[in-house]
Amino acid sequence: FAPAPAAESHREQPAVRVPMLPDVACKQDGILRWLETYAAVFANLPTPLPWAPHNDPSDEQVLNMFYLQPHAVVATTRGVVIRATPLCMPELSQPGDWQFAYQIEMHLESEQFDEHGAPLPPIEACRLVSRYWRIEDGTGHVDEVNGPGVIGLYPTLRRGSPQHFLYESRTSAHHLPGRMGGHFVFEVLDKYGSLTGETFNAIVPTFTLAVPAYSF
Repeated sequence: FAPAPAAESHREQPAVRVPMLPDVACKQDGILRWLETYAAVFANLPTPLPWAPHNDPSDEQVLNMFYLQPHAVVATTRGVVIRATPLCMPELSQPGDWQFAYQIEMHLESEQFDEHGAPLPPIEACRLVSRYWRIEDGTGHVDEVNGPGVIGLYPTLRRGSPQHFLYESRTSAHHLPGRMGGHFVFEVLDKYGSLTGETFNAIVPTFTLAVPAYSF
């Protein structure tokens, strides 16, 4: 038997559609502008192209597509560099329920400086223990999130290590444009991995939650 059609009120609303090209009079100009935008993004990428850092050595090597997004923001606190990149997911969004993925990448630099550029006694290692997020939508409504770790993990960053910690998660906003930022609480470890008793907040720079003018 064929299933009964769903009631009108329960039908899923269509996903939001984002144009593939910039809104210009001539289609060919739109293609050129899209290519110019991507060329500018690639010009700022490291060489060779960035592969996704491995949290698990058994992971397959994949291209880090978040690096191709033009809206990444970076902040450094006590040598901890945090890069945050948002990505709109129109295929999962509806008006009033906008869905976003975001990627956080972090590492601990070998040379560490304060906000004025003066050298600091270096931290050998630090462990993330908790997170705080402040999410504001286009009407000014604010949600705050506090919790232990990130995605169930408590990563340790080591001074000068080439291995970065990276993770992805999701958030949403009812009204756009929105903003999201916060901090991670780290506890400082000595070179033997023991706690020193010191903690600090590493800033996660505020990034924008908005639907792009055209798709990337």
